[in-house]
Amino acid sequence: MRGGKDYDSNFATRMKGSGPGPTSVGQRFRKAAARLGFNAKKVAFPVDGFRPPAPMGQGTLF
Repeated sequence: MRGGKDYDSNFATRMKGSGPGPTSVGQRFRKAAARLGFNAKKVAFPVDGFRPPAPMGQGTLF
């Protein structure tokens, strides 16, 4: 809830929690991730095998 409202359509605040609830959830998540070893090192994934899809036009419908 944001300021007593269930929903706030403001783009800057819509997807971000505020207050003690979201803060404590974030702290718990970071501690659990550290305990389990998540994000311990950055992994570089090769992207050489990926290519963008071919552009599709109206002709591909029929």
